[in-house]
Amino acid sequence: MKSARLKQYACGGTGPVVRRADTGFTLLELLIAIAILALVAAAAMPGLASNNQARVDLAAGQVATALRFARSEAIRTGVAHGIVVDHDDSDATGGDIVVYQLDTGASPFGIDHVVNQPVTKQPYDVLLDAAKSPSIIFRNSTPAFTFDTAGSSQHLHFDPMGRPVYYLNGAANRLLGGTIQIGDASYSRTVTVSPLNGQVAVQ
Repeated sequence: MKSARLKQYACGGTGPVVRRADTGFTLLELLIAIAILALVAAAAMPGLASNNQARVDLAAGQVATALRFARSEAIRTGVAHGIVVDHDDSDATGGDIVVYQLDTGASPFGIDHVVNQPVTKQPYDVLLDAAKSPSIIFRNSTPAFTFDTAGSSQHLHFDPMGRPVYYLNGAANRLLGGTIQIGDASYSRTVTVSPLNGQVAVQ
């Protein structure tokens, strides 16, 4: 009898239909699934954060290198060099920093020419990485450099001895403080210039 019934089902015959009870997710299963998703997200976040920090660190290093290059070129050539920190850049690039040779005879001062990078031989114009998300920008709300009698400026000059100054109508004004903040909304680095000797540090 049992064998005949199995043959009937195998041949497509009708027989008693066994229905399974409709099953859903239990509360325990949902909690386990949520916990697993939370663990996966937590594992991924440090990687994203470290990648953003690496981008900020790279940008800060590029700015510090530009400052050191301007200073070294002033010492090497015996001609004042400068940089400009364009933190108010309006074309959404996040700002840039340009290295140039100074014309101290112009009023208040002049840019003789933009210096070429020693490796690429291209004009020394460093753009911050603002194309990716989150954008890396100069975070200064005011000009980065302050001088004894010339006030604040986004320009910084180095005299032929490598001292940080600001040339205004041929006179060199001593640097009082130079701080450039670089970062995104959650992480930043600070590049400082020593008023005493022009040494550059990244903090």
